[in-house]
Amino acid sequence: MSLDSAHLVYDLETYFQVQFQQADLERVKTIQEMADLAALTLGITNREAPLRARIGEQVQQALRSMGLSTVEVPGDDRIFLRLDPEDPMRWEEFCAGLGLVVPKPHLGREKPKRSLFAPIVDYIWRASYDPHRLTLDQLVTAICVANHKELIDPRRLSDAFEVYVGVVAVTITCLGLDVYEIEPHKSFANDLGVD
Repeated sequence: MSLDSAHLVYDLETYFQVQFQQADLERVKTIQEMADLAALTLGITNREAPLRARIGEQVQQALRSMGLSTVEVPGDDRIFLRLDPEDPMRWEEFCAGLGLVVPKPHLGREKPKRSLFAPIVDYIWRASYDPHRLTLDQLVTAICVANHKELIDPRRLSDAFEVYVGVVAVTITCLGLDVYEIEPHKSFANDLGVD
């Protein structure tokens, strides 16, 4: 077990106020498997996800009020083709309409001018996701993660989605990741570099 993984497990155990069995942890490979283990350890089986539904409806209302949609936007809609994070006025309007922190996807940056190291810097700092492929469901989850301290009491978790949000929040804080880099199928070892 590496220092990163030991620190992550400690932070997850602290957040959920549980102690995971080493044998169970050894079987965990993905974010979803960690969330499933935490839910199992906590005795949570409810999969209804009222928090996701509530925040999703708030996002839908904000999109309608901005004139970005007249009908319900499907969860698999590529949201950042509809809502442009590079338009500061529209982005601020969207965030204000929600009254929540909305993580802005990494859209790139200006490349260093005439630098010998520009290709290396560009490679190192490239986001591991395409922001234009992010879906409405991923945005809703990211909003829940960014606001988890206000939206979720880890001592009173009610469903598997709240557990998943907690796992993602702890993981991005511990590993210094962008919330949009985390998906249920992502492997701790292969995708996130945690042994």
